[in-house]
Order: sequence, then structure tokens, then C-alpha cells
Amino acid sequence: MRTKIDKAKFEGIASLSITALSDDFTLNEKANRDEIDWIIDKKANSIWFRGFIGEWTQLDLNISKQLIKLYGNHAQGRIPVGAGCHGSRPSETIELINYADKMGCDFAWVLAPPYPSSQTESSIYAYFKMVVENTSMPLAVYNSAAMFIYMTPRVIKNIITMAPDRFVSIKDSYGINSSQTEVLRSGLADKVAYFFMASEMILPVSLGNPHIMCVPQQIPMAKACFEAVQKGDFKKALKYQHFLVQGGALIPPCMHTKPAIPPNLVMFGGMSKVITSEYLGIEMGPPAPPVAVCTKEEAKIAKAYAQRWKLLDLDAEVPDDEF
Repeated sequence: MRTKIDKAKFEGIASLSITALSDDFTLNEKANRDEIDWIIDKKANSIWFRGFIGEWTQLDLNISKQLIKLYGNHAQGRIPVGAGCHGSRPSETIELINYADKMGCDFAWVLAPPYPSSQTESSIYAYFKMVVENTSMPLAVYNSAAMFIYMTPRVIKNIITMAPDRFVSIKDSYGINSSQTEVLRSGLADKVAYFFMASEMILPVSLGNPHIMCVPQQIPMAKACFEAVQKGDFKKALKYQHFLVQGGALIPPCMHTKPAIPPNLVMFGGMSKVITSEYLGIEMGPPAPPVAVCTKEEAKIAKAYAQRWKLLDLDAEVPDDEF
């Protein structure tokens, strides 16, 4: 039975998911089902699959539909599940949304059109209007830093108010800045769940916006940070957020205070697959082409990083010398 989506369902920690592939780049159905079970066991409030960290840009339409069907069948009724229905053209996005609806997913999250010629405010609005008019399931808006697609608060508000009965959430990966605080001040976040990333949760949660998102291996740390903020224990929350910043899924390690991974590497694609495999104990397989598989040295570093995270999750009193 499909989960009825409302804002309260999204309170707490939501999880993005990694797409598990076999060595021949076909979908590894067992590993994807195991990942869903792992995320549910860690008590995330929802799963968002086929995002940038889920390699949507490299998955063809056939594998994307297989993934949607798998999530719809395996997660339905157990946890709210959002299908990333981003496409390279409007017809593909609409096709994926309607397929996700048919397969029992609870909502679809949608990126603005990922091509430069359609990045004007009027074009973005027209794109979402086309999506709304040709689909019927609940929707979430995705403001993506990873794809370098930026929607202003005015555009986001116009999209949401276009069909307030259809839009249930906003996922914003641009970080805390004046635009995000403008959305919070506008009251829009009172109507739909407005998700921030775990590496920046202290301010929005302190302001009463309890909607946070992370990658699977960050769930235990994110939950601990979230609970510390809600209890007003900001010393502990700051320590946890320090580690969440270090473990940001898409942050180049050269930007970290104390990088856990050498500056020439970034944590997505092959690195992300190895880290998730090691932490969850589920083999996620290779990155989708054309992303290169990790070298042995990179894999060794990634595994050590995952092991460090396991220890940190168990260490409620984070040592001061980590700062």
C-alpha cells in the first residue's frame, strides 16, 4: 500500500541511495534491495533514489525503469520512497514519473531542465508546468548544486504555488546562503518539507526546519547530530557536524578542515561505491560508465575512511583533538 505523503512524514533524516551495479554494469537487484533494508533498519524517514550520487546521469532508460520498479516493489508501504525522475528532455522526465507512479513509488523528485538553453526563469517554470500537466503523483523540486542548476527562491515559490496540492517537498543542495534563508523566511517551508544536507543542519534545525538529508553511511552520525541540536546540546552537535562536513558526499576533500582523503580525490563515483560497500557491508559494484573504477590505492583509502566512520558513529563523546 502506498504511503500518503505529508510534511510530517519527512521530519528527521532522509537518505539518498547509491545505485548498486554488477560487474557487467547491469542492475544488482539483491544489493539494491539490501541497501533499502539497511536504510529502513537505520530508521531514515524516506529514501530518495536515482539522484546525482545514484548516478542518474549515467543510467540508461531501461536500467532506470528497472530501478524504479525494484524500489516501488521492495520499499512500498515500509518507508516513503522518492523516485529521481530527472531526464535529459521533458518527455523522458514525464515518462519516468508516470512509470514511477505505476510502480508504486510515493513521490517523484525532479531536477530543473539540465541544459543551458533552458535555465531562464520562464523556461524552468514552463518545464515544471509541463510536468505537472502530464503527471498525477506527488512531486518534489530538486535544486541541484551538483548539476550546477540553480533556481532562485522566487522560481521555487512560483513552481510550488503552481500546484500546491501536488508538491510535497524541496531538496536543496546549495548550502546555507541568503537564498535558502529567504525560502525559510517566506513561509514556503511551512507548507512543504524543505530539505537541507546533513553537513549544514545546525542552523535550519535550530530555526525549526527539521528536514535533513544525507547518504546512507552518514545516517547514524546525522541522527546523533539532529538529536543534539533538538536537545540544545550545541557543543556535541558542532562536533558531529564537523565530521559530517568531512564526510560530505560531494565536497572536494581539499575544502575540508582536516581532509580524510587526499585532495586529488573526490567522494563520488568509484570512491563513493567503495565507501558505501565497506560501511554497509553490501557490495555496490563499479561506478556506471564512463566513471573510472577506483585504483587499489584509492580503494584502500576509501575502505580506511569507512572504517573510521564506523568508529566515530559509536563514539558519542567525540575527542576535542579532532578539531
